[in-house]
Amino acid sequence: MPSITDHPLTLCAAGVVATVGVCTVATFQWIVPTMTASLTHSAELLKEGLKKRDDDKHGLERQINGLKNQITNLNKEVEDFRKVIALKDKSIAKLKTELFESQKANIFTAKSPYPMGLDKVKIGDPIEKIAEAYPFETNSNNNSWISVKLPSEVFTRIGFNHSYEVQGKVEAITFDLGRFRGMLQQEPPVIPDGWLEQMLTRSLGEPILIGVDDDCLVWLEDKKSNVMIFYKRGDTNYMVSTSLLPGGCFITDEQRKKSKDR
Repeated sequence: MPSITDHPLTLCAAGVVATVGVCTVATFQWIVPTMTASLTHSAELLKEGLKKRDDDKHGLERQINGLKNQITNLNKEVEDFRKVIALKDKSIAKLKTELFESQKANIFTAKSPYPMGLDKVKIGDPIEKIAEAYPFETNSNNNSWISVKLPSEVFTRIGFNHSYEVQGKVEAITFDLGRFRGMLQQEPPVIPDGWLEQMLTRSLGEPILIGVDDDCLVWLEDKKSNVMIFYKRGDTNYMVSTSLLPGGCFITDEQRKKSKDR
């Protein structure tokens, strides 16, 4: 009788066990270590990649922070430069103002509404005297107004209002600093704000205020004449007149009442 060990199933099982044994040994002695080493290497590479990415990120952040600091410093330098320029411009403007005021401080004489050198034609003079006194460029838009362009550093024009009904005599004179001075000269002199009002007040004394906003200044030349001087704050001209008034220069009812009360 055959032995159990010779049975085909026994032999097959033994073969399988042997094969499994060989495979198991191969797996634990070769395949697993190889896979483990590969995974470990991959993990190391991944770790190195992550570290490099973190290093690159930190390096980029440092560069960005460095650029931000440079921009901040540049902005500060620009601001400091602007302040220096502003101070320089302010100093230049102040020097120009002081120079103008010192040179033109005596352009008006006491009690006279006429600027020095521009008193050749006065209220009441015949209009024929204008061309003789001021032989410069003139223009007229009607029969009662003549404008003369002056080669002056201060007043650029004089306007004369007259009436042929009163034997062609001058009724009003407007002295104009010029609203478009830059178009007339390459480097026009700087006229300080409030200069004209200051000079008129210095020459003629304290004015009377009329107009809706009390912004029209009025002086009487003297008690014997009816010549009045008008200056509206903010304008670049003033008027000497016996009958005409600049726009906005009128007495309100309240001002008239106050005048009567005084």
